[in-house]
Amino acid sequence: MEVAVEESPKDNTISENNIGDCDKLATPPPQEPPKKSKKEDRSKKDEKNVEQFMKSLNSVPTLEEKFSLVCKKYTQAADDNKKMQFYIKQSDKRYTLLQKEKEQLQHEYNKTVLVKSKLENLCRELQKQNKAIKEESLLKIREEEERRKETQAKFQNTLSEITALLQQNNEKSAKLRDDNISMTEKFKSLMQQHQIREQQITKMTKQMGLESELSEAKLQKASLEHQAEKERLVTEIEQMKMTLAQYRAKVMEMQTNETALKGQLAVYTDKYDEFQTALVKSNQLFGGFKEQMDKVFRLDFTDHHLSTSPPISINSCTRSECAMHGIFFHAAVYLVSYA
Repeated sequence: MEVAVEESPKDNTISENNIGDCDKLATPPPQEPPKKSKKEDRSKKDEKNVEQFMKSLNSVPTLEEKFSLVCKKYTQAADDNKKMQFYIKQSDKRYTLLQKEKEQLQHEYNKTVLVKSKLENLCRELQKQNKAIKEESLLKIREEEERRKETQAKFQNTLSEITALLQQNNEKSAKLRDDNISMTEKFKSLMQQHQIREQQITKMTKQMGLESELSEAKLQKASLEHQAEKERLVTEIEQMKMTLAQYRAKVMEMQTNETALKGQLAVYTDKYDEFQTALVKSNQLFGGFKEQMDKVFRLDFTDHHLSTSPPISINSCTRSECAMHGIFFHAAVYLVSYA
């Protein structure tokens, strides 16, 4: 059984480079004579087997033993044919199983490619969302800062107004003693309002501080979650790459096995066709051999009973022996060529 061996492309490139370097340094090696074909080797081998089988037939003294030896060779060839058919069926089953495994691996590979594209799209969406959250939080911080500045400006304006009123009241106190009581009452009311406003401002500042701390905490939490999600996605992508490389290696190995099995199947089918044609020829030869045997037995029987004509019996015996030798020679050629 012959098995075709294929060289990898890497080995081919290395060997070609090495050959080029050797051509530069030294002269090219002498060309080897062309090898003989397989058919010539097989024909020579068949001729040798035929000669050996003829020698073994010549060593057998009687025709019955020669006939039994030829029958044994024929049965051996039939058994070999059955074995070849069994091997061909086994190789067909193995080829179908490998084809199914190849299709399954291709389906899994397509699934991994789809999952990879989905993960890439998900990463892009997460980056967009994180960017939008960051911009929104910065915008809120700026708005709160502007509000704080506005309230501070208003407070300064109110303080400046109060100080202006106090100065006016101090200047007019000497002149307007009668209005002192009313002015003091107004001043008290203003002070109360001022205190209320100060309380409101302190509450607002505290609320703004809490809101700013809350927004900073949310921003830190979002950044931590984004970092953890990014690390998780990176690990998952690395794992997917490793599994993808393993699947590719398995697919390449299955393809090489498939090509080897196809070569073996072609060799078996050629051998089976040759055996079928040879089997038809052997049936024809066996029929002719049977007719010749019947003729020989008839001639022997007539020669035995007709003793009055001995020259005719001698000629008939020589003719029958020549026919038997020719039949044995053809049968031996067939059986040895397909043994």
